[in-house]
Amino acid sequence: MPESIAYLLEHRKATRGDEPIDIGVITEVLYVGDPGWDVGARTISGSPELLAERLNEFAGMAVSHVQIRFRNRSLQELLDQMDAFATDVAPLLRGP
Repeated sequence: MPESIAYLLEHRKATRGDEPIDIGVITEVLYVGDPGWDVGARTISGSPELLAERLNEFAGMAVSHVQIRFRNRSLQELLDQMDAFATDVAPLLRGP
């Protein structure tokens, strides 16, 4: 992804100058904590620190918007995941 963003910024600068641009990404699916069930290979799961570390990588790529999705099997599990993210992961995130 860093190469794609660099390409985008380079070509944008050539056509639009230094006019600011917002860059957004959709992350792999997240699961805060140890799921105890098979969440699939394309899910990032683990401690809040691990998830924040992975998400903070986007700040170094000039990404300003991150869309996250949560792996879940029920509405209650989704709500629990959202709460865990807000309480435990979000405070560890940094901006671009």
